[in-house]
Amino acid sequence: MRRRGSWRVVTTLAVTTALATGTFVSKQATAAIPAPAPSPLLDGYREVASDGGIFTFLTSFQGSHGGAPLNQPIVSMASTPDGQGYWLVASDGGIFNYGDAGYFGSHGGAPLNKPIVGMAATPDGRGYWFVASDGGVFNYGDAGYFGSHGGSPLNKPIVGIAATKDGNGYWLVASDGGIFNYGDAGYDGSHGGSPLNKPIVGMSATSDGDGYWMVASDGGIFNYGDASYLGSHGGTPLNQSIVGMAASNDGGGYWLVASDGGIFNYGDAPFRGSEGGSHLNKPIVGMSRGPLTFTDGTWVVDKDIPAETFHTTGTDACYWERDSDLSGSVNSIIANDIISGPDIVTVLGSDAAFKSDTCGQWSVMYTSGPQSTSFGDGVFAVGVDIAPGTYSTAGSGSCYWARLSDFTGNLNAIIANFDGAGPQSVTISPGDDGFESQGCGVWTHQ
Repeated sequence: MRRRGSWRVVTTLAVTTALATGTFVSKQATAAIPAPAPSPLLDGYREVASDGGIFTFLTSFQGSHGGAPLNQPIVSMASTPDGQGYWLVASDGGIFNYGDAGYFGSHGGAPLNKPIVGMAATPDGRGYWFVASDGGVFNYGDAGYFGSHGGSPLNKPIVGIAATKDGNGYWLVASDGGIFNYGDAGYDGSHGGSPLNKPIVGMSATSDGDGYWMVASDGGIFNYGDASYLGSHGGTPLNQSIVGMAASNDGGGYWLVASDGGIFNYGDAPFRGSEGGSHLNKPIVGMSRGPLTFTDGTWVVDKDIPAETFHTTGTDACYWERDSDLSGSVNSIIANDIISGPDIVTVLGSDAAFKSDTCGQWSVMYTSGPQSTSFGDGVFAVGVDIAPGTYSTAGSGSCYWARLSDFTGNLNAIIANFDGAGPQSVTISPGDDGFESQGCGVWTHQ
């Protein structure tokens, strides 16, 4: 029979399902604990040319506008949170979206007082801002409008924009290093009014949003707030001028990109390749980092990895745990699980660490997907991986399923669940965040 109000708990020794009747079903764990030492975070990046050509380094290629007609040249790009998509913006405000980057509107075909020079995406990837050289800001999707400098005098034109960590603010930077902050973007200093050898061409914010860097066309770096100075190319010869920059996912490094595609890396930002020395149809005009990805190990929250929802394509036996401290004791485990198939876990800011063993590669959860109507084992996001609705399966001798209100792995995240044998049917609500299935066979939408 269907048993509601039951839950499933994983210990370091066994996967244990506590049923509403007070009985238990235990399955011997196959994961090795403790998890191995961390492997490096895998940071990659993309370059974009003024003709819309895209060049990728340790991150996915989702399409480009290279070789296709443009009304105006591309001037900037931004990537989605999971790195599986990106937007290109032209100087007339035209938008070109690829992969899982949604189209939320553009300014192409509408009058502009001054050309668009930069863009930034919201943290959830469901919106974006453009900025024009006069400081005018244009917002689309869930990107809020927090003010602009359009219509006000500027000593020098705006050249870039960066969003805060929560998406409730942004900074604009001018070519003289002047900073204009809006919403919850803090003012941590500027170079406006001070001499520069070369003009500022871009900026990037730190991972916690409490600082930022500016870069000049000669590769000079200027850091403010908690943004560390990790090196620069100022005073060193360049084949071509620097045109943009991007910070590494943990904020411990940054890349500079030149118009010939050359890459200069500092801090923990790894060199993954460049277009420097290669033939380009048009010059590079900007870059964006790829997604934060990591594999097995013990990762300290807000140091190694941010508090975020992560996904993995999974393995036959992926073990993970959220920990309250780094003692390694059973008592420090907040939540854990062993999953066959794809998995999704939300790591909270109050967590001390996240451990993973035999899970494959984790990356930031995507915000759109195929909404499949047939699926097997794993943890799936409703409205993203799978469509809501009623599903049935022929079942097996041991089928576990659960409707989930979040991906923390906490017991109170379980809306309803079942552990037993035989055919199964369940209605997954549009309001559910997720659905877990283990050993149930293939579910089919009815």
